[in-house]
Amino acid sequence: MWCRAIFLVTLSASLISCVSPPPRPKELPPRSQRMELDGFSISTPNESGWHVRQKDAHAVQLAKLGNNADETYAIQAWVIGLGQFYNDQAFVNFIANGLKNDTDGSRFIELKSYASITKTKHGTCVEFTSIHKDLSATKRTSGLEPMHLEVIGLTCRNPKRPSEAAHIIFSHRYYPGNQDSSLPIKAQFLFDSLEFK
Repeated sequence: MWCRAIFLVTLSASLISCVSPPPRPKELPPRSQRMELDGFSISTPNESGWHVRQKDAHAVQLAKLGNNADETYAIQAWVIGLGQFYNDQAFVNFIANGLKNDTDGSRFIELKSYASITKTKHGTCVEFTSIHKDLSATKRTSGLEPMHLEVIGLTCRNPKRPSEAAHIIFSHRYYPGNQDSSLPIKAQFLFDSLEFK
């Protein structure tokens, strides 16, 4: 399950580096629309430039170029399985440990990472943030400087299917000094759009 998380986070870079070019991704309209998955839906950002990189019944990945050729934004959402937790801290630990255990330590150097409980209209969820130095980011230019990967995420148990959860990530890959201060606001719009079915 967590391997899939890392796969989705790095999918955009992997597609760019393939020998044979991938099919041209579908560009989304500049207005927000619902993206339906098995058990929940989210709204796409209300801005132009977003493309669908991958979509099936259980997962979706959207990508957008940033302010320069090497910068990218990505949104990933997918269904994960959840067991029962005796308390909120056990829920936090499950998410935090899963993310850390499946991060490639030879590629990513952790600069910041935390996870905590947050109360939402869907009940108790885990929100998490991390910033990693990416030593092997695939780039369109010849830039040699390592990039940063900032991730803001939310995991909420599906109240209608308690053994499942929606796992949502909004990320930005950028050069040091080019951090997007509005990333938390953009991520919150995404999280607030979550609806279970």
